[in-house]
Amino acid sequence: LGAKGGYISALIAHIIGEHGKVTVLDPSSEVIGHISNNLRGYPTVECHRITDTEDFFLPSLNRVLVTGQIEELPDWLSSGIQEGGFAIAPIGKRTSQRLLKLEKQDQHLFETDLGSVVFGPLDITESIVESPSPSEMAEMIEHVIELMNDAGIIENDEKVRLYDLVADLRQLPDDLPPPEELDEPEDHPMMKLMIEKGDWFMKIWPIIQSISETRIASFDSTENYKEDSSHSDFIP
Repeated sequence: LGAKGGYISALIAHIIGEHGKVTVLDPSSEVIGHISNNLRGYPTVECHRITDTEDFFLPSLNRVLVTGQIEELPDWLSSGIQEGGFAIAPIGKRTSQRLLKLEKQDQHLFETDLGSVVFGPLDITESIVESPSPSEMAEMIEHVIELMNDAGIIENDEKVRLYDLVADLRQLPDDLPPPEELDEPEDHPMMKLMIEKGDWFMKIWPIIQSISETRIASFDSTENYKEDSSHSDFIP
């Protein structure tokens, strides 16, 4: 689920061999058109738009790989996983997710948490970067606290202060306009709240920015594109 450039699909097709089958689903008709052309030499690979699921028969699924952020596994996908099969998916909000193994046993999905991750959105049109809402900022900071704690680069007092900030952010309305829409962005309640935390927060802010950075290149980006790349045929 999530075509990317088609390289993963081709690799899986090689791994499972001629007796297996790979079904690729993606929300973008442009992406599906592109990888269908790239994978025309792979007879075991079929490519479909997600919105076209009613137009083709979804086979029984043994393994499911989700290559982008989703908030939950769709019912039509989870119901297609056969007994003993499983899905690997980054489940969560745009700012942070948990990589979950979801294995079907007795018609129920059982979760195994494989750790904290940050994937770009499954739908590539949603990868445009926007200012986070207060609740999204709170989730992002919580994710950063966890990463910094695992790396041993945060003191206990800083951790307590950041959790206090998370609590304050969750008290703000989540439908506030983004800071960039104001004449004075620093007057935005979320920005004022963080600025009021003083020097200690300003010192730690660059670390939060670098760890939580989720920008990804657009699929049609020409940045760092090399014509002579050995995998250039998989770059849309």
